[in-house]
Amino acid sequence: MALSVKTAISIEENLLIKANELAKQMHTSRSKLFSIALLDFIKKNENKELYEKINNAYDSDLEKEDVNIANGMKNKFNKNIANDLW
Repeated sequence: MALSVKTAISIEENLLIKANELAKQMHTSRSKLFSIALLDFIKKNENKELYEKINNAYDSDLEKEDVNIANGMKNKFNKNIANDLW
């Protein structure tokens, strides 16, 4: 089991109200809710960084047709990221 530490953060009041409501619906503590949300955010960021590294590795060696396909995939991925709540 991971060691837990206490911390103080400042967030907007309406966000705290929503977090309290969601924690209650989930039958979990607010601390656990924040931990779940932060872990999810970190994983999404790591995935985005990995995606960018893969793209950078392949960008220089692509044929023109492959570049068009890769650009289309990048645009779709960026739209998905932009629509994400984070």
